[in-house]
Amino acid sequence: MDLEYNSTDNINDLIARYFAKELDRVETEELLKWIKKSPQNRQYFFRQQDIWEAIHPAFPSHCIDSDRAERRVLSRAGIHSRRRSWISNFLRICGGVAAAAVISIVSIAIYSYLYSNGSASGNIPVEISTSYGCTSRSTLPDGSEVWLNANSTISYLPGMQSGRIVRLRGEAFFEVKSDPADPFTVVANGTSITATGTRFNVNAYTHDPAVTLVNGKVDVTTGGNEIVMAPGQHLCFDCGKPVLSQATDIDHFCSWRDGVLIFDNNSLTDICTRLSHIYNVQFDIDPRLSQSKYHITIKQDNISEIIEMLQLIAPITCATSVDVNQADGSRIDIVRISPRN
Repeated sequence: MDLEYNSTDNINDLIARYFAKELDRVETEELLKWIKKSPQNRQYFFRQQDIWEAIHPAFPSHCIDSDRAERRVLSRAGIHSRRRSWISNFLRICGGVAAAAVISIVSIAIYSYLYSNGSASGNIPVEISTSYGCTSRSTLPDGSEVWLNANSTISYLPGMQSGRIVRLRGEAFFEVKSDPADPFTVVANGTSITATGTRFNVNAYTHDPAVTLVNGKVDVTTGGNEIVMAPGQHLCFDCGKPVLSQATDIDHFCSWRDGVLIFDNNSLTDICTRLSHIYNVQFDIDPRLSQSKYHITIKQDNISEIIEMLQLIAPITCATSVDVNQADGSRIDIVRISPRN
C-alpha cells in the first residue's frame, strides 16, 4: 500500500475519523488525494469502509419486513397464497439482506417460476430490472453474464429462442459467451451492439447510448453508421454524431460494477447527471458552478452521504427538498447546489 503518512496506523486513524464524520475539510482533502493516488489505496479505503459498515449497520435486520415484501411481489406477479411456501422459506433465509436486494432477486425467481409452470406465453419477454441505488448480476440463458446498474432493465425472449438479442434501458456490462455462429446483440435506443464473445459496457440512460469495449470486438450500428470498435475504445455522441476515441482509463466507465464511480476532470453538471440516473434525485445547479471540474472517486452508497462528500471537497452548499407529484403521489428529492459563501 502506497502511504503518504508516517505509518499505517496514521492512515487508519484518518479513515476511521472520516467515517465518524470528525475530519475537517483539509484532512478530508488529504485523504481523498491519498485514495486517488493508487488503485491499492482505493481498494484499502473501501475495504475499511466495508468493515466499518458491518460494525455500524444502517439499520438492524429486524427492521426488514420480509413478509410484507413477499406479499407485494406475489401480488404483482398474480401468484396465489398456496404457492407461497418456497418463497417464504427463501425470504426467511435472506432475512438479513436489504429488502430492495431481496425484491430484485425474488422478482427474477418469479419469472423463472412462471415460465417453468407454463403460466405465461413463450412470446412474453423475460425482464430483469433494478431499482434506484441497486445493482445486480445475472447469467443469461446462453451462459453470458450481465451486470445491471441502478434504474435499469434488460429483456429477452425465454431461452433466447429467437437468437441472442437483449434489449436494454439504463446501463449494463456484458461478458458475452463466445459463439461465432450466433452473435450476441444488445439493442438500446435504436443502436445495436453486436459481438460474438467479448466484454463491454453500454450506458443507455440517455437517448444516445455510449459504448466502452474492454476486450474483443463489437460492431455498432446506429443512424445508418456502422462502427467497428477495438479494445480500449469508447464510443459516444456529440450533437447526434458518433465519436470514437481511445479511453485513457477503462475503469472510468466500468468501475460501477464494483460499486465505485470515478469522475476524472468532469463538470459538476456531468457528475450530477450521472448521480440522477442512479438515484431518484434531481439537481438544480447554480449556473456559476455548472462547468466547475472535479476529480472524484465515490463508492456507490447512500446518496445523502455522497452529497455530504461533495460539500466537503468542493466550495458548494447543498439544500435538499422533496417534491411530491400530485397525480400519482410519487416523491423525488431535489438538491439545490449553490456556491459556498
